[in-house]
Amino acid sequence: MKSMMRTASVAALARLVGCLLMLATLTVRAQVVDRRPGEMADEFARRVGPLGAKLAHPVLETDEWHLRTKVVIAFYAVNSNDKDSSQEPDVADGIAFMPTAQVGRYRQVAIGRIDQEGAPPDIKSIFFANADHNPGRELVVIVGWEQRHRDVYGTLYGTYIYARPMTPSQDSFVFLEDTSRKVSGGCDCDRTDEEHVISGFKTAAEVRAGLRELGFR
Repeated sequence: MKSMMRTASVAALARLVGCLLMLATLTVRAQVVDRRPGEMADEFARRVGPLGAKLAHPVLETDEWHLRTKVVIAFYAVNSNDKDSSQEPDVADGIAFMPTAQVGRYRQVAIGRIDQEGAPPDIKSIFFANADHNPGRELVVIVGWEQRHRDVYGTLYGTYIYARPMTPSQDSFVFLEDTSRKVSGGCDCDRTDEEHVISGFKTAAEVRAGLRELGFR
């Protein structure tokens, strides 16, 4: 009897391990997408991006990091409430499609989510700049949020800096929070209780200058 119970337990464990391995395989496969021959970058990004999501900014195809094929970078306007599809998009999710060793096949890597700040994010600019002490430049995103309140009127500016994954095992970019905060513009706004506030980091040129002042060349 005990032998039968041990056999049943081993069989159940084997089935569980098999299910977990199958799930892991499906998860990995879901992160790899194929690009059709002759498919433009924006067409590719729309087809393989989040279901029904619109692009929050023009797609960027770049050889900035000198990989075997250009990287495709896309930001999507999505609804943060997955349970209510009727709501308008209120956040932006960034995805990078990184080339693999197989031609036409890309690994889908999360860049990060840009949340709302009183309004949905409006991506103003995407570019590259040196923002750490490692070789290669980082991905920089300038975002604006429209502010329409009783005592504040204008645009809030923020900067998001991401370091790319350096190995295939990394499944996301790294958000450089401290450096991002130092070159974020704040509110370019009119206020009822004080003078007009001017943001210092609204453009790529201003952010690059700020990074140089921080010692990044």
